[in-house]
Amino acid sequence: GTTRDAVDIRIVRDGQAVVLVDTAGMRKRSRITENVEYYSNLRTIRAVEQCDTACVFIDASEGLTHQDMAVVQHVMDARKGLVIAANKWDLVQPDRDQRTLFEESLVRLNGLEFVPIVRLSSRSGWHVPDLLKRALRISRERAKRISAPVLNRFLENLNRKQQPPSAGGKLIRIHFAAQVNVKPPTFAFFVNHPRLLKENYKRFLEAGLREAFGFQGVPLSLVFKQK
Repeated sequence: GTTRDAVDIRIVRDGQAVVLVDTAGMRKRSRITENVEYYSNLRTIRAVEQCDTACVFIDASEGLTHQDMAVVQHVMDARKGLVIAANKWDLVQPDRDQRTLFEESLVRLNGLEFVPIVRLSSRSGWHVPDLLKRALRISRERAKRISAPVLNRFLENLNRKQQPPSAGGKLIRIHFAAQVNVKPPTFAFFVNHPRLLKENYKRFLEAGLREAFGFQGVPLSLVFKQK
C-alpha cells in the first residue's frame, strides 16, 4: 500500500543497532490534495531532519527529476549524509535509451559529485544490501574527526599549490584551520580578510578536503573567521 507515515524498522547489522525509517514519498505542494498527505509530508521532512543518513530513492527508468532534486536539496540543507538509490535498475539495464536518459539526468547533481549512487532493484533484491553498507559508511564519515596537526599540514600543502587570490589590493592568508564539530563535519579557517575570500577558492578548499580525507556522501560546513 501507499506509505502515509514514517515507519521505524529496528535491525542489527554486523553487531550495530540500526533504525531504518521508511517515509512517505514527498510530492510537489501543488499535488498535495489531502490533509493526510500534507501531514505525511511534514513527518517525512521531520524524519530527514532527525536522521543521520538519508537514502533518496529515485525511479531510474525516469531519471533524476526536479522533484527528486528538491528532496536532495532538503537533505543537503539539513546537512545530513546522503546516498541516492537508483531503483528499478533491472528495467533500465537492457534499455540503452533509458540508460542514456538516466546518465543525462545526473547533470542535475552538478556540485554534488561527492554523493554516491547505488543502482539496485527493490523487486529482486539486487544490490539492496549494498545500499545499507554504503549508508552505514557515510554515517561513519559524518562522525570522522581530523586532528589539528593533520589538518594544518594539509593546509600548508594546499597553500603551496595555490594561494588564495588577492582582493581589493590585499593579500589573503589562511593562517590555520581546525575541525570544530562533527555530524556534520565543520571546519573553521582563520583568515586575515575572511570577507574577501572568493567563493571559487572556498570550493577549492572543500574539494581539497574531500580529496585528502574522503567524506563521501557528507555535506561539509566551512566557516571563515577573522585572524
